[in-house]
Amino acid sequence: MEQKKKIQQIEFHLGTLINKVLRQYLQRADPGFEERGMYLSIMIMKWRELLQETVSPDIHYLSPAVASVVFCLLAMLLCVIMHKLSNVFLPGSIKLYALDYFKSVAIFTYPLAFGLTRTYHGHIGYCVIMVPINVISLLLMTEGSISPVDNFLFVIKGKQALWRSVVRIVIQVNGAISAFYLAQKIMQLEFHEDFKYMLSNACTSDLKVTVFLGFLLEMMGTSWDIWIWSLPLSRYHHINLLIKMTNSAFVVCSGVHYTGMYNQPALATGYTFGCHGTSNAQHVFVYWIGPFIGGYVADYITENFNTKLFSKEVMKKDFNNDKSRDQEVTKKTSTKHLKEKYN
Repeated sequence: MEQKKKIQQIEFHLGTLINKVLRQYLQRADPGFEERGMYLSIMIMKWRELLQETVSPDIHYLSPAVASVVFCLLAMLLCVIMHKLSNVFLPGSIKLYALDYFKSVAIFTYPLAFGLTRTYHGHIGYCVIMVPINVISLLLMTEGSISPVDNFLFVIKGKQALWRSVVRIVIQVNGAISAFYLAQKIMQLEFHEDFKYMLSNACTSDLKVTVFLGFLLEMMGTSWDIWIWSLPLSRYHHINLLIKMTNSAFVVCSGVHYTGMYNQPALATGYTFGCHGTSNAQHVFVYWIGPFIGGYVADYITENFNTKLFSKEVMKKDFNNDKSRDQEVTKKTSTKHLKEKYN
C-alpha cells in the first residue's frame, strides 16, 4: 500500500514537472496558445483517464488480449531500442554480452502477459499472442542469444571457451531477473485488473509433479524443441520461424501445468528460483540439468540423423537463412545448429 502511494506521488510530481515545462515551452513558441484552447494537459494524463476521455468513460481496464499485447509492446520497444544502441555504439569486446542481455530481458518479460491471455482465452489465445510477438522480437533482435543450453553446447563441441559460456549464461540469468522486475513495473500500470493481484501473489514454484517427472518433462520438451529448430521446415525464412515458434508454443502448452515448461534455464531461475515448494537443488536438477541433457540429445540427433532425413543442400540452405547476423560474424562462437526458444 505504501509503495502504491509513493508511485502515485511520483506520478503526480512528474506530471506537474512535465506540465510546467510544456507550458513554458509553448508560451515562448506561441504566447497565445492558452487563449486558443491549446493547453496540452492531456499529454500527462494517466492512460486510463486518456482512454476514458477519448473512447468511453466506462473503460477502466483493457481486455486481456489487448492488455497482453500492450504489455509486450512496451517491453519490446524499450529492449529493441537498447539492443540497437548497443549494437551500434558498444565496442566489440562487450557488445555480444549486451546484446544477450537486452534480448533476454525482452523475451523473458513476455511470459507474464502470455499467462494472462492463457487464463482468459486458453491455449489457443496463448499461441495467437505468443507466436507473433516472439517472431517479431526475433526479427528485430537478430544478434545475441537467450539460451544457456546453446552456450553449454558451444563448450562441449569446442566452439566457445568455457569462461565465455559461463559469462554469457550469467548475463542471460541476470537478463531474466531484470525481466521479472521490468514485468512488475509494467503491471503497476494496471492495464488489466488481474495485474494488481499478480503483483501481490507470493512466489511459488511451478513444479506440480514429482521432481523426477519434472526433470523428464523439461528434458524431453527441450530436446524436442531444439530438434525442431534444427530442421529445414520451409525455404522461406519467415514461414520457417512461424512454424518453429508455433511448435515452441505447443511444447509450452503441453507441460505448463506440470512444470511451467520453461525449456529455458535462465527464465526458470529468474522467475522461480528460491520460490516456495521447490528446493534450490531440485530447481537446478529440473530446470538446468534436464534441459542441458535434452539439448545434448537433440544435438546428437541433429548431427547423426538429420542428414538422413533431409538432403545436405536443403539443410545448408535452411541453416544459412536462419543465421542471425551475429552468428555469421562470430563463427567461432557458433554451433552448427542454433536454437532460440521463446517462452
